[in-house]
Amino acid sequence: MIQKVTMYQAVCDECGKKRNPCKDRSYAEGYIAPWEYMEGRLLCRQCIERMYDYDEEKDCYIPKAIPNN
Repeated sequence: MIQKVTMYQAVCDECGKKRNPCKDRSYAEGYIAPWEYMEGRLLCRQCIERMYDYDEEKDCYIPKAIPNN
């Protein structure tokens, strides 16, 4: 038998890394931790650490400065 299966999978908007697929969208959204939405984009932990610094005083992420080459 062949069945159509709909799955949901979190994909990092920066690097394309994927999380395990889930049958239920709400479960997939709850399963993204420690990934986070940053400025409207879903990012994996590695991309967050590469692109943002955490400001403990303000309790928020601040975009890292882009170095001038």
